[in-house]
Amino acid sequence: MVDRPPDGYSTQRYLAAKRTVDDRALNARVFEETVAFLSDCDPPAQIVEVAAGIGTMLERLLERDALPGEVEYTMLDIDPESIAAAEQRLPEQARSLGYTVETHDGQRLAGGFRESAPSFEVTLSRSDRRVRVRAGTADAFPFAAGTDRTWDLLIAAAFLDIVPGSNRLETLFEMVPGGGYYTPITFDGASRFVPAVDRLFDRRLEQRWHAGMRAGDDPNDPRAGSRLPVRVAEAGGTVESIGGSSWVVRPEPGPDGTGYPGEEAYFLFHVLQFVEQSLMADPQLDDNRVREWVADRRNRVGEATLRYIAHNLDAFGRVDEP
Repeated sequence: MVDRPPDGYSTQRYLAAKRTVDDRALNARVFEETVAFLSDCDPPAQIVEVAAGIGTMLERLLERDALPGEVEYTMLDIDPESIAAAEQRLPEQARSLGYTVETHDGQRLAGGFRESAPSFEVTLSRSDRRVRVRAGTADAFPFAAGTDRTWDLLIAAAFLDIVPGSNRLETLFEMVPGGGYYTPITFDGASRFVPAVDRLFDRRLEQRWHAGMRAGDDPNDPRAGSRLPVRVAEAGGTVESIGGSSWVVRPEPGPDGTGYPGEEAYFLFHVLQFVEQSLMADPQLDDNRVREWVADRRNRVGEATLRYIAHNLDAFGRVDEP
């Protein structure tokens, strides 16, 4: 089975494609402790998810029956197209799990959400569960700083490595005083494309890619996972459970031959696009060498011979009372 690079790239398609990658990666122990925390919350359990993307975390919680009987779920993302995609995906996913879906049409969400941007409100009901979902377009930090509401649990998946700093985490923690947080898929500084083209060059390329993450006006932190316990303490919280959640993407045999599960070939093409965009202007690397490296990796995805591993950490913990 041969996959070809797409004609274009979409954030929403990338988020959908990595759903199965995240499903395999999530640390079961950390997830179960988060679920146990929610089960002890007074009903309705109040959850706020920042950088919620197209809603795959909520889909997962529904599929795994991980939510208590009464839930109010607030989800926000800075990208209006992702919120619009979540509005299309969530009802269909919920119905497939036996939920009835009540859509609250015509309601423009206030309270920190961006005006004239996609937002929606739905109630998902089943005999054993009722989930009220409010979703809107918002930057997590102004939203957190401006709201006077509080929640029981903060979820921030694949987020803390792109917004490093204990002061920013402290802002998020203000939404859950005395509550908990769940921060899965926090990148922790190791990524490998296997087999290597040239081990020395591959290692150099990885170093420059991570160095590029730290550069610019809004730097990322490729070691955010390892630094999380210190930053949590500085922000006024404790870590109760932490564990690895590495992405491992590899070809598998199937009825049509060897290939990648689901949309994971697209996921790999998109990651390679990230690498190429980050490194083509790097003064310490030769542009032609980078192009050749990326072309080889793309060919290997097409041939279903490339494996990709990235180390992440999941954490669950508590936030101090004010």
